[in-house]
Amino acid sequence: MYKPSLYVVIPHSNKFLQSEKVFPSLGPLAIKSFLEQNGYHVFVEDEFNDSKIQDIADYDFIGFSATTAQWRASGREIAKQLKEKYSDKKIVVGGATATYHYDELSKDKNIDFIVMSAGEKSIKDVLNYKIKDRIINRGNLNDREFNDLPLPWRSFDYLKKYQYHIKDRRATSAVIGLYCPYGCKYCESRRSGLTLSNEKRLTDELKQIKSINFDAVMFYDDVLVINKERTELLCKVIKPMDMYFRGFGHASTVHKEDFVPYLKMLHDSGCQELCFGAESGDQRILNIVGKGNKVDWNYRTVENLLKCGITAIAFLMIGLPGENYETIAATEKFIETFYGHPNFKFDYVAYYPFEKTYIREHSEQFDIKIHHDLLEDSFGAYKQRQGKTEYMVSTSALSREDIEREHKRIINRFSKNFKGFNDANTNLVSEYCP
Repeated sequence: MYKPSLYVVIPHSNKFLQSEKVFPSLGPLAIKSFLEQNGYHVFVEDEFNDSKIQDIADYDFIGFSATTAQWRASGREIAKQLKEKYSDKKIVVGGATATYHYDELSKDKNIDFIVMSAGEKSIKDVLNYKIKDRIINRGNLNDREFNDLPLPWRSFDYLKKYQYHIKDRRATSAVIGLYCPYGCKYCESRRSGLTLSNEKRLTDELKQIKSINFDAVMFYDDVLVINKERTELLCKVIKPMDMYFRGFGHASTVHKEDFVPYLKMLHDSGCQELCFGAESGDQRILNIVGKGNKVDWNYRTVENLLKCGITAIAFLMIGLPGENYETIAATEKFIETFYGHPNFKFDYVAYYPFEKTYIREHSEQFDIKIHHDLLEDSFGAYKQRQGKTEYMVSTSALSREDIEREHKRIINRFSKNFKGFNDANTNLVSEYCP
């Protein structure tokens, strides 16, 4: 039985990132592995240019896997170009931009199918024309479905062009937990659940990474350190492999005194850095955005990480609803408390009102003005070249210009510990931890 082939384009991000070759996009590598296990042929192209247009001639479908920023920067233009060349081929778009910005994509006449959420649950039916709907959403993966999937396709020849290091070790990325259970009102994936890899999948994935000559890993789970049991499992698996790693945590867990032994366990197992979303130094702001933590937890999170030998990276935002000079001063105080410590870093971005967030959809409930006239031409990436960010909002106390001025002032004042300027790796990466 004939099975259609798929040519997947990963759009360029060099318009907003200094380098697009830091981490590979794992989504299309997971789809490639899944489809090839089922007898389909899939090619993933992450360096698309005009000379490769002819390569698509022998494929049945054209796929795109993109973040919103990637799609806006280059994806839609490439899709237009390919549809003009291959009007008979169907174009399928998946990834974050399809999941959260399907309204925007639905206006694009060059797109035939928009695959939201877990592409593995629908892509075979799309390729075999068993789905008539243009927008497809079969939901997220549960634990069983996730653990039954093959590992993402990885090869050293493909990954060697990506350059990221944790300390002196070459690293690549992995996702061992999907979605996020927290309720932050600025986040598109709020309360999307939590799906975790089991011990076997975790072990197999790390062995796969190790086997292709990477001895460090960046875990891109929204919350890697979710509880004690999960931390114990991670350490049990990764410690014997002698791998450095980095990931995201949450202050509601990491601030606790009884979690300190688990932080020490993480450090002893190779954890070099742990990032967490502090967001603001003001409790009122944290309450407004539904962060679910307290200011003193943020302080204790940093203290706990530092005393265990793990670099603490606090992610902060300016311009959240209700922001004023007093709340900015509270955030500045938080940074100042740890400023100068060699193992404390912070990232500081301007709040961006993503489309499917609670704040964006209920902006009338908040002290915030969203400048919709500016959104259309924006990328929607929190981290851009050299720490650049996009200023899309104002509050009753602060204009867009005020927010930009204060943002730049604080970064310049604490530039020694600012992650965007001080780290050759994350200077190149568009990353943010909710």
